[in-house]
Amino acid sequence: MFFNAITSLFSFIFTFFFFAISILFSCFALLLFIGLCSMCLFGRFIFYRSKIKLILGGLPELKSDKGKSIQSVMDSLSKKGLNEADARPLISRIEWWNKINLLVNSLTENQPELLDNVVNDIKGLVGHHGLERDLIEADLTQIIVNKALEDSSKTHLLAHLFHRLIESQTSWTQSLGHRLFQIIVKELNTLSDVDKKNNAIQLMAAIFKRRVPGVPDDWITDTAEWLIKRFDADIKHSSQQLCLFLSTILVNEHDDDCNLLPSQQRQLLPCVKALEKAILGRKFNKVVNVENETETDPDNRMDLEWKWCRRECGN
Repeated sequence: MFFNAITSLFSFIFTFFFFAISILFSCFALLLFIGLCSMCLFGRFIFYRSKIKLILGGLPELKSDKGKSIQSVMDSLSKKGLNEADARPLISRIEWWNKINLLVNSLTENQPELLDNVVNDIKGLVGHHGLERDLIEADLTQIIVNKALEDSSKTHLLAHLFHRLIESQTSWTQSLGHRLFQIIVKELNTLSDVDKKNNAIQLMAAIFKRRVPGVPDDWITDTAEWLIKRFDADIKHSSQQLCLFLSTILVNEHDDDCNLLPSQQRQLLPCVKALEKAILGRKFNKVVNVENETETDPDNRMDLEWKWCRRECGN
């Protein structure tokens, strides 16, 4: 009987503790559930509140890109060992380069009056960025050549721009001519792309045509002799390039007459002589004799040669 009493007591105690633990566990689970629900509701409230944004009709949201900020660039340069004093001029030059490209891209044949604005804007940017003279010359000439190589339709506009910059006679334009032709010569001697080589030749001819200050007359002769040597060596596309050089100089383009003096035009006569071998197999002397069989005066004969060359190269 005593044993049964002890067993009943232990059974009661065990049942009591089990029931108590179950109640505690249930309360804990209930509290946990209430807490989670509260967090979800609070989170949804915060999320909803963060979604209340100002939206202006038709104005796209600006996407932030910290990696492209000036400060990020500065930090990146600093990590590579470039301190802030050296980095700022570099960033200024990058800004200058981009702005000059935008200005040159704005030039169009339909709006030649923009040329004055572009020249004035370039002068303003030179003063604003305060770059050294050699950097200004290097960047301006490289941009002009790059644009000419990319698009031959802008050749004469770029030549006009170059001419106007030279005529401004500022301290940073004194060596532009030499700098530009150094780049062109390098491109012509290294380029394998025929179209770009043709565009470089056309740019040279367009500048020669305008008698730009600082561009020696001897360069016309040197270029003509180089083209003739290529033609005599039967290099591919050489006859086309010889004709392109002459046609750019001699054939009027958008009401832009040839400004070469007679003495400078005579420097091109060897090119005309070489072309007689290239254009449709016709003999130049026969064409001249048909036009004027009795003409013997050298100056008048040169006029006839120009007429023939303009007609043939303009086709």
